[in-house]
Amino acid sequence: MTQLFPSSFALKLYLEKDKNTFLNYLTVSGFCIGNKISDELKNIGIISDLREVLFLNDFIPGTTQNTIAEPMSFQGNTLKIRHITRGQGLQFNIFYNNNGEIKTILGQTLNKGDWTLVLPGCVEYIANTGQLRFNDVSLTLSDKDIKNFNPTFSDNAQNKNMPPKTIMNNIPYIPVKINNEQYLIKTSKKLPNIKWLPSLPYADKKINLSSIYSSLSNDTPRMIIKIAGRYYKWALNKKYSSPRDIKILEKSESKNS
Repeated sequence: MTQLFPSSFALKLYLEKDKNTFLNYLTVSGFCIGNKISDELKNIGIISDLREVLFLNDFIPGTTQNTIAEPMSFQGNTLKIRHITRGQGLQFNIFYNNNGEIKTILGQTLNKGDWTLVLPGCVEYIANTGQLRFNDVSLTLSDKDIKNFNPTFSDNAQNKNMPPKTIMNNIPYIPVKINNEQYLIKTSKKLPNIKWLPSLPYADKKINLSSIYSSLSNDTPRMIIKIAGRYYKWALNKKYSSPRDIKILEKSESKNS
């Protein structure tokens, strides 16, 4: 179960009301005080509230399956910037073709301090492989900006580009941990292999999303989109091998494990 909390006080009341509820993760928004410009940009739909997401459990109860946030969430015309503040995880961006078939899966391993992107026109999910916590913010993109990240997607045809919910409900690679080793269970032999991307090469460890959000200027969204676009093109062209500590299993293999 997932719940949205606008404040820590609301979270406290919720947990006191139902202590038997299992929560995968918590989402807190509106905790970061912006400035006049951030309020104006938010009011006209250019930028969202800054979110804090923290996992409470590493595994679904009674299983070895890792907990997941944003399960198969369609991004539409937004670009999400995500900064990892604690723990480890796996980020996936999934591209579909016009027939609703998965054509590309981009993956990234996540550690404290890493940055990652959630791409427009994609379906995403993020897996918690150990005490994951992160901040993120969404930016609404123009058609021109969208094509820098996803050339086949059009903001004017969001419904056409969105895969059916029955397809999006099927997670292509299920994260599990067996004997303290990390696996991804490939749910269909027809799925493409994951193309793994390196982390955003951002040198200044003192920069975080809270500091950026609280000091926004009118030029900040454009600057973020520009930097994100450069990173994405760099990452796609980078020769980056699959993580050695993550093993891929076919679904039939996992039943025998």
